[in-house]
Amino acid sequence: MTVLDAYTVIAYLRGGEAASGEVRELLRAPTILSAVNAAEVADQLVRIDDNDPDGVEIRLATLEVGGMTIAPATHSQAVAAGSLRALLQPTHVRGEPSRLFRCRHRA
Repeated sequence: MTVLDAYTVIAYLRGGEAASGEVRELLRAPTILSAVNAAEVADQLVRIDDNDPDGVEIRLATLEVGGMTIAPATHSQAVAAGSLRALLQPTHVRGEPSRLFRCRHRA
């Protein structure tokens, strides 16, 4: 079984990205996507690509029917994923560079 990352699924669902063909091949066999990564897929497709949330839900459900399993995440896994996202989010906060920028430039 292949474990998929959120951006692998995003590339496939966007379709125009170079990796989408490779991902299509992976999806022919059983695959798994964590619920945290499924949330990232939904976030990117709705917030960044301006897709309808219901349409994104249908697209993910279609992948499930095709054999992809969305694995549940525990409370602690969800908090850890959200905390990591907050740490690595490449945005400015109150006019300051992101934490990731500061971490990279302190070394």
